[in-house]
Amino acid sequence: MTDVETSSQKQYAINDNDSIAYSAFLNPNASCPVCGDHVFFYRCQNGGRVYFDDLGKPWEKHPCTTNKRKSSRHLTSTVTNKRKVIDYTSSIYKPFIIEKISYPDMEWILIQAKYNNYKIQVKFARKKALDANLRKVTFCMAAKQDNAYLVSYLNETGQADVIKGYCV
Repeated sequence: MTDVETSSQKQYAINDNDSIAYSAFLNPNASCPVCGDHVFFYRCQNGGRVYFDDLGKPWEKHPCTTNKRKSSRHLTSTVTNKRKVIDYTSSIYKPFIIEKISYPDMEWILIQAKYNNYKIQVKFARKKALDANLRKVTFCMAAKQDNAYLVSYLNETGQADVIKGYCV
């Protein structure tokens, strides 16, 4: 994940190589284009875009920008442009930034990641991890649970999913 400065807003770009073209990025300082509230804007590697009120499980989308919302002509809102400071110290789920994926054997996949300002290694059952299609560009949030991590991510169809990995 790379920090990118854009008009005084910090964005986090996820690229799968060291080129300047980013396949996915997260803007934690975005504003809702409908109501103006502070939201997280995420563009995934397949080109999909989504606004979230908060990050991590259950990955609830911002209501103004979902297809389920009422027509915008029925919305009345005052644009506040307020920014919230996200403090993950008390949150169960924290950013899980995949830095490297390796395949040590036929049974496991080993992922090196940054979690809660620490570099960690987590092993995942190979079949489950391949089914999850976890890659360096996958934006994840994780919760530590005993000797394991529950990694929550958005799959390729934009649905929230969870995979369990074990501490190495």
